[in-house]
Amino acid sequence: MKFLVCERQESPGCDYTIGCGMRYGFIDAENIDDAIQKTVFPDGPDELPTFLWDGGMAEILIVQIDASTSYSWVDIDSLKAQHDEAESEEKRKATEVNERALLDKLRKKYA
Repeated sequence: MKFLVCERQESPGCDYTIGCGMRYGFIDAENIDDAIQKTVFPDGPDELPTFLWDGGMAEILIVQIDASTSYSWVDIDSLKAQHDEAESEEKRKATEVNERALLDKLRKKYA
């Protein structure tokens, strides 16, 4: 099974507004208990748990992702390309309108 893990450390880090002290990731585990063990004891059960590390974790949220979970990866490159294309089309149309207005003005002036 796949799980989404969201961790927040005790102190906000350098600046809480930009997400310092936050960590997100995916893990594979057999069940929620296994996911908790892998998250809290990433180096094994005999090693130091994450909540005791320097800047230890204050909150850990683990969300199971299965066939009924709705989620989507956002293709940023595709969105940028669509935005650039739309912006380019707007500029082309604006240029065309300006050129037609200039052409009409010149026709009237030299007709």
